[in-house]
Amino acid sequence: MSERPVHYVQNRRQLADLIDELSAAESAAFDTEFIGERYYEPALCLLQLATPSSLWIVDPLTGLDLTPVWKCLTDEDREVLVFAAREEIRFCLRYAGRVSPRLLDLQIAAGMLGFGYPLSHTNTVRRLLDLQLAPGSTPVLVGRPAAPAGAPFVPSPPQQARPDCWSRFGAAS
Repeated sequence: MSERPVHYVQNRRQLADLIDELSAAESAAFDTEFIGERYYEPALCLLQLATPSSLWIVDPLTGLDLTPVWKCLTDEDREVLVFAAREEIRFCLRYAGRVSPRLLDLQIAAGMLGFGYPLSHTNTVRRLLDLQLAPGSTPVLVGRPAAPAGAPFVPSPPQQARPDCWSRFGAAS
């Protein structure tokens, strides 16, 4: 599995680069970090995306308008992978007014294939990809924007293993 570059999005130029890449990608995966307590609607604190060629860490606390990102993620021509996507779907509805018709929740797919439901992200990765995720600390979700060198999140191996994950799902069905 080849390493993909990690890009941090904290300004308009970086956001434009992400939108260009995402617009051209046939598939993408994304995950969010949010705070739901004390808020009427969950507060989006971090958006993590993967395309076939890059990983992207987006800091929504910078005040950038992320509507174009949400529109790309919900485009009907793009396959979108998520895991335990309840809040991700709600963010799509809030910011794009729609959900991708090609969205696949890998937690639900694993459950339908007999791997158990609900299976945690860590256990899904272990069972499907035979990878053990390193224990990590909880990201600092507030008090940013953070400089890339001090970024509170580092992508984990499963975000780099998408094709292998699909082949394992296919083999299990």
